Amino acid sequence: MIKSLSLAAIAVLVITGCMSGSNDRDGGKISAPNVKTVQDISTLSSAEKLAYALAHQDSVLESAAGEKKPGNQSRSTRDLFPCENSDGTMEVFFDVPLSELTGDEEPNKVVFNNCRMAGETINGDMEYQRSDDGTETISTINGFSVTGGDVPGSVLPGGTMSMRKEGAWNIMTINLEMEINGIKHGGENLVYRAKELSDGSTIEYPVSGKEKIGESDYFTVDPAYDASATPFYTDASDNLIRGTFKYLDKQDHAVELEVTAKNVVTVRVDEDGNGSFTEGEVSAIKLK
Repeated sequence: MIKSLSLAAIAVLVITGCMSGSNDRDGGKISAPNVKTVQDISTLSSAEKLAYALAHQDSVLESAAGEKKPGNQSRSTRDLFPCENSDGTMEVFFDVPLSELTGDEEPNKVVFNNCRMAGETINGDMEYQRSDDGTETISTINGFSVTGGDVPGSVLPGGTMSMRKEGAWNIMTINLEMEINGIKHGGENLVYRAKELSDGSTIEYPVSGKEKIGESDYFTVDPAYDASATPFYTDASDNLIRGTFKYLDKQDHAVELEVTAKNVVTVRVDEDGNGSFTEGEVSAIKLK
């Protein structure tokens, strides 16, 4: 989940194919129609936006999680650090007085003001807390934004995300809203498990909670489905290879997101609530 490091604008692609579909079934599911690529994300359905957001949320979270925090450099005089641009600032706060810093401390708050780093411009604040059990919590009071990269993104004010280790797994609890390339994506008590494998690939899956897309659409992680059996697998080159997630929409209708080809997610929504997916309830999008 927290893997990709870049944030910047998605290349303009054309929508290909109509949702013609096929009547062939595989395990009771309608096969995917022609794959759509994305030109205007606003044309996607709510469930398709969920698939899109899942593929891109890690970019914003990576920046929010502290990828832009300063390293162990000298902090003996001031808590103001330079950015690549002379008019930008990065103000860093610590739990101890500056005179007592040894150089090994992590900051507990960072405030960016038009700070350009590695081609990205960062604004906003991030606070970091670590509890006795090792849980790290990131929060923002006024919001946090990154522009100038592949996928423009921001974390809205008041958001929090907690992370803790459980063996090789990272357990994340998300209570925040992000905006990714103009699409809002959020979580309410949303719990994810993610793990990086020895070859640089990752697996992740939702455990519980709700995911939100746009202004009013909520998807509840299906409590009857064990997504640990079908986690999303992303290879070391950041390609989504396989996996299936299941949700319930706001009307408690079934929603499935299944990776059916490299970086292609087939989206199934039981819109009429009849317990099956018909031809018009299946689409597929290419994420990159």
